[in-house]
Amino acid sequence: MTTKLIIENDATSNGDINVEVLCGGSVEELQLNPGMKHEAWVSTTHLVKISETWPTIKPASSIVQKGAQADALIRAEVATQDKMWGDANERADASKGQLLEAACAQAMAILGNIKVPGNRELHFEKAQEMLYPKDWSGFRDYGSDIANLVVAVAYIRNEIKRRLAAGESFERAARKQPYTGDQPAVSSAEAGARS
Repeated sequence: MTTKLIIENDATSNGDINVEVLCGGSVEELQLNPGMKHEAWVSTTHLVKISETWPTIKPASSIVQKGAQADALIRAEVATQDKMWGDANERADASKGQLLEAACAQAMAILGNIKVPGNRELHFEKAQEMLYPKDWSGFRDYGSDIANLVVAVAYIRNEIKRRLAAGESFERAARKQPYTGDQPAVSSAEAGARS
């Protein structure tokens, strides 16, 4: 039997997680600083030892910590949507892309306010009129740009879940494909750093 082992050191942690995976005569050792995650498949022949050291050798950067906070906000909103509609989200009309429409409407309202600040209510009205599913109710401003973006991301996540359940492909084109005219030009040094 094999089991997937996932070990994650939260970005707000002030200690490191030390992991030793022993299998036969080999030993894999790793140190997870705050914000780091490790996944491995282990079987009954593996021995896993986990310990913590404090304080951390390398604290998580501010952006990593904020990334963990963003992930937590999105998880909470996904849980709220799942609670409202059920895990299968029967509310969404799969043939018309309503989850994607709702996400785009939420993001469009925020983008409108960024580009032309001053009349937030009008941007939300336009976004609802142009994109929000006509047979849905409840389109609104959730109070902050971040809250509205979190709602949009949760809609997109649920659209991805729906498509995966429908058996759609999730293959991603390789990163090393050449850039086309509609993508920003990247120097060879930048391209090497991205891959």
